[in-house]
Amino acid sequence: MCGSRCRFIAATPSRRYRPFYACRFAEVKMAYATDSPRAQPFTPLWRWLYSHRYGVAMAALTLLAAALRFWALDRLPPGLYRDEAFEGLDALGVLSGKTPLFFTANNGREPLFVYLVSPFVALLGRSPWALRLLPAIAGTLLIPSAYAMGCELFGRFEGLLTAALVTCSVWALNLSRLVLRASLLPLLIALALAYLGHGLRRRRWQAMLISGILWGLGLYCYLPARFSLIVIYLFGFYLLLRQRRNFWWSGWLLLTAGLVVVVTPLALYFVGHPADFLGRTDQVSILNPAVNQGDLVGALLRNVWHTILGFFYRGDFIPRHNIPLRPFLEPLMGLTFWGGLFLLVKRVRAQATAVLALLWLPILCLPTILAEGAPHMLRAVGLLPVLYLPVALGLDWFRTKLRLLRAPWLGSIIVAVVLVQTSASSVLAYRQHLHSEAVYYNFESGATQLASEINRYRGSGWQGATPVIEVPGTAPRQVLVADRLWANWPSLRFLCQAGPDLVILPPAGQSIASQPASSNLLLMLWPFEDNNAALALLPRDRLISVSEGASERGDLETNARLLYIAVESNDPGVFPRSENARWQQGITLIHHTLEVISPTLLLVTLYWQADQASGTAYTVYVHLVSGESVIGQHDGPPALGYYGTERWRMGDIVQDRHYLALQQPYDAVRDRIT
Repeated sequence: MCGSRCRFIAATPSRRYRPFYACRFAEVKMAYATDSPRAQPFTPLWRWLYSHRYGVAMAALTLLAAALRFWALDRLPPGLYRDEAFEGLDALGVLSGKTPLFFTANNGREPLFVYLVSPFVALLGRSPWALRLLPAIAGTLLIPSAYAMGCELFGRFEGLLTAALVTCSVWALNLSRLVLRASLLPLLIALALAYLGHGLRRRRWQAMLISGILWGLGLYCYLPARFSLIVIYLFGFYLLLRQRRNFWWSGWLLLTAGLVVVVTPLALYFVGHPADFLGRTDQVSILNPAVNQGDLVGALLRNVWHTILGFFYRGDFIPRHNIPLRPFLEPLMGLTFWGGLFLLVKRVRAQATAVLALLWLPILCLPTILAEGAPHMLRAVGLLPVLYLPVALGLDWFRTKLRLLRAPWLGSIIVAVVLVQTSASSVLAYRQHLHSEAVYYNFESGATQLASEINRYRGSGWQGATPVIEVPGTAPRQVLVADRLWANWPSLRFLCQAGPDLVILPPAGQSIASQPASSNLLLMLWPFEDNNAALALLPRDRLISVSEGASERGDLETNARLLYIAVESNDPGVFPRSENARWQQGITLIHHTLEVISPTLLLVTLYWQADQASGTAYTVYVHLVSGESVIGQHDGPPALGYYGTERWRMGDIVQDRHYLALQQPYDAVRDRIT
């Protein structure tokens, strides 16, 4: 009986890290021998873990990143913002056969995100989950990419620290849940810098070509990628001045060739459509007099100052981009950032990549400095993940100094504790932020709730759960939606598929040409316009119920307002008639129910029947009496006033809800409704 063993002899390790994509074996030898009593040496687990500590740490960080980014991805954020919905609408256009190089809707957008998200929409349907999978995957892949970038530019431990900082960064976590093209840019930047560093250090032409392709793809992603090219070619010019005769011309020409080949189609499009090249830039630029208010220099200086404050003191205030006003860096990370900047300046002569980092940070701040609303964390997204390199350098310097003081493990332990504490506080703060009222309104969750109610009534489409559920209805149903709601909320148009059971009403004041095709009807109406024509479509002799829907609030507003009302018409069937209290004008109370919401809150539901058209508006008084005292009451028109008695027709059965706040806990034996 023969045994075998395999021996792998790797290339002699250098102080520099050999990245995972460049590792190779120098020699593989196979030796075959007869049985030998000598057993293979046993490697303890702790020794194996130590020898593979970077790989194990990266695997753990990537798994943690995936868990944080995919957790409750279908539910949080709770809404689909209009810019996100436009990405979905364009993805539907791609699936229908449209293949533009530039998407002109919604102020114009580069195409890469739309084309990449389209397969997810095709597979999972019209849902927030389908749109958010791509940024979540990109956010997860950013972790190993940031590690590779840090390793190639500075060293293995710096790469590990950079990846750890990005894993739980609020900025990176939030980008991983945003259905926006900006969410792809950090991943492309990290990969492009990793290949650039590897290509320059190892003189690998393949890496330079790939880096150029990635820079080109970045231009198909988001406008700040254009500023990254300024940094790359300034860095190349610096290397030319520094190396002169040893400058690697062929490598830089390959990078440029890859970039040019990829970007040529988009460049030709912009030549034919120059207005699209700047797109929304003209609207938000500080060169616009409406933005700078006639003081260009003052506006520029203010934006520079606000951007600097954004790093350490006062960040972006928009809840979609950030926990409002939270700085880019935690206080302790901000301190180490300054230390890392000092180290970069010291290393300028000895390490060319220090120049690259020092060029990157100010130039990639320009997209937010030159526009309104600085610091704007979407426009400054090009800072990620390079922003965390100085922090990693500062932490590594601290660890190294403690090692020199004969405390080899103390520095690593302190750095690990700082990372865990900072990461935990960031994750907890972001989790609380996702459940906040600000996120609810800024992601236009009311429109998303409206869409889920429509789909739930129709029995098809996304209904608030992860999968798209198709439920055949037991009877034909039809939904009529106000034109204002359909036109103003792109998320409604993405989440609700058009069909014969979904009809868009003409604008208020215009006549409605045809009657509904079904007697089971749901009207979704805007409450602040004349809805008489729409309400007249309700079929007779039906059970009619009215409910107020979700609220909405603009970005710069403080007060919320009702977004829609739902008016439903259904078959009453064999309706219970526990009451027979008749009022004037042919109005009869035929039934009521009482639900205890809490000991001091009751829901009283009344059911009225119209024996004739009333034409007069009445008010309903509902009292809860305990002995001789009234302990709770609610007064108001039936059906919240949206379908009051003046609208009732003969045969209508109207559901009328009243909430009663009580002065004392409800007692079913003692208390009675009057």
